[in-house]
Amino acid sequence: MAAKRRTGLYWLILALIAVALSGCRGGTTWSKKEEVRIGQEIAAEVEKTYKLDPDPEVQRRVQLIGQ
Repeated sequence: MAAKRRTGLYWLILALIAVALSGCRGGTTWSKKEEVRIGQEIAAEVEKTYKLDPDPEVQRRVQLIGQ
């Protein structure tokens, strides 16, 4: 029984890894243009809500992290 359970667990883990590595290529129905528009709208809301650091070095570092 333990061997059967271990084998089932092994296959479950392999299936979960395969799903995680496959990504969600077909999962979104938005075009690239729509994604950019949504991102810009969200960025505008964030900028209204939170104070941005005006230091150009900090902004450069954040840009590098975001890429």
